[in-house]
Amino acid sequence: MNVIAVSIGYLLPLLLLKEVVDWIGFACFVLFGVFSIYAAYNEEAETVEDKLIETQKEEERSYTDIEAHNRNNNSSSSSSASWFSNCVQLCWLLIVSEIGDKSEITTIAIAALYNLMGVLVGTMLAYVCTIIMAIALGKF
Repeated sequence: MNVIAVSIGYLLPLLLLKEVVDWIGFACFVLFGVFSIYAAYNEEAETVEDKLIETQKEEERSYTDIEAHNRNNNSSSSSSASWFSNCVQLCWLLIVSEIGDKSEITTIAIAALYNLMGVLVGTMLAYVCTIIMAIALGKF
C-alpha cells in the first residue's frame, strides 16, 4: 500500500495542476474528518464493561476456532500450506483495511512534496514498527 500511495503522490502532480492536487487533498481530509465525526456521533453509547465483555467473547470464539483449525491440520505439509495461506490472507486484509485510510492520504500528500525514496522508506519503516508493536501487544 505504501508503494501505491507513494506512486500516486509522485504521479498526481505530474498529471494535474498543483492547485487541483491541493484541493483534492483538502477534500479528502475534510470528507474523512466529517465521516469520522459522524461515525463517532452516531455510535451507540456503550459502557466500558459492555465492550470488555464483548471483546472477551470474541477472543474466546477466536481461540476455539484456532484450536479446531489446529486439530484439523496435524500434518507438517498442511501446516506449511496453512502458514502460507494465513500469511496471504493477512496481507490482503491489511491492504484492504489501508485503502482510503488517512495515513495513506497523508503518504500521497507527502510523496507529492518530498523525495520519493525517502518517503517510501520512511513509511515502510513506520509500518513495520507499527506491525511489530501490534504483534507484540497481541501476543502479550
